[in-house]
Parts: sequence; structure tokens; C-alpha cells
Amino acid sequence: MRLWDFAAAVYARPAVRAACLSLQDDHAQCVSLLLWRAWTVEEGRPIDAQLLKDAMFAARFWDDGVTSPLREARRRLAAVSPMVERQARLALRGQVQVAELEAERLLLAGLEKLSPAPGKAAGGLFPALLALASDWTPGTPAQAVRVLAATLA
Repeated sequence: MRLWDFAAAVYARPAVRAACLSLQDDHAQCVSLLLWRAWTVEEGRPIDAQLLKDAMFAARFWDDGVTSPLREARRRLAAVSPMVERQARLALRGQVQVAELEAERLLLAGLEKLSPAPGKAAGGLFPALLALASDWTPGTPAQAVRVLAATLA
């Protein structure tokens, strides 16, 4: 299964979406990177330390420079503005939301290109997600990651 298809399918589940948003908003996690890692585990794609480091570097570069600024702009456009008409503001917010989703799709496409072919499963989902989340944002509570792993299972 393609990574984008996997990510869209699992994110459509309300429990997965809630767990992802909690990790993103409360613990500064990159949801696209977490979903990539879940996909690699599900597909049995072996990820070594160097590949994980490369994926995190690419995701950090893209998330910090593109996805997060778009997300922040989208969220700010939800607020009332005395200078901009509501309808115009919400129309722009919709355009930014489309751009944010495209930025996430492009990151996932890049991560998929980095990924090796499927093989034999190596390790469980929770340990893989916890290691990634802990490297991305040290101090991320294991329980928050456990919730995501449980919703993906």
C-alpha cells in the first residue's frame, strides 16, 4: 500500500485523528513522520538508525519551514479579524488548508521514497513509535504514544 493511502485511511478513523492531534498539539510531534513510521512497521520495511536519522532530518526541515507555518496561518485565519471580512478570511483559510494538506502529502511522498522495500516485520508498533517520538521531542509521554499505537492496531 502506498504511504499516502495508508495515512489517509488511518487518519480517517476518529480515534487515530484524535491521538495524532494530541501528539501534534500537546507534544510537538510530526504526525506525518509518525504515520510514516507506523506504515513502515505495518509493511515490514526495515528502518535502521541512519535511515531514521535521515527521515527525521527531512521531516524537521519540511515541517519547520513549510507545514507548521501553514498550520499556524490556517489557525490564525480562524480567529475574528476587525480588518478582514469573515467570508474572505474563511475563503483564504480554506486555501491555506488545501496547501497544508498538500505539504503533508509531499512530505509523505518524500518519506516513502526514502523507505526500503517491504520485508519481514522487525519489532512492534509501539516501540517503533515511542523511539521516534522520543527522538523528535524528548519528554513525550509514553502514554500519549501508546494511545496512538492502540488506535492504529
